[in-house]
Amino acid sequence: MAYHLKRFALPEHMKEIPEMAFYYCRSLEDITIPEEVCIIKDDAFVGCSSLKAITVPDSVRELHMNAFDGCDSLEKIILRSSATVVVGTFDSRCKAQVVYEE
Repeated sequence: MAYHLKRFALPEHMKEIPEMAFYYCRSLEDITIPEEVCIIKDDAFVGCSSLKAITVPDSVRELHMNAFDGCDSLEKIILRSSATVVVGTFDSRCKAQVVYEE
């Protein structure tokens, strides 16, 4: 993993973001998740402490355990109402505003 990565757009053909995909990528500030993604696996963004906002597309049906654990700078998370959020997706330090959109 490129630990100095600031921005990243996932490929359009991805169906899931695998476990630990961006594990402790502390410099990551912006991620673009394509509409094809259905699952965000455990620990996918663990320790991405520079990530400020994230939009989870409507296609995502499952957000797994600790997906955003340690994302201390998250200010806003935009979720679609159809997403299933597993308990523990966000840790207790997460102060982000969670916005549900249709």
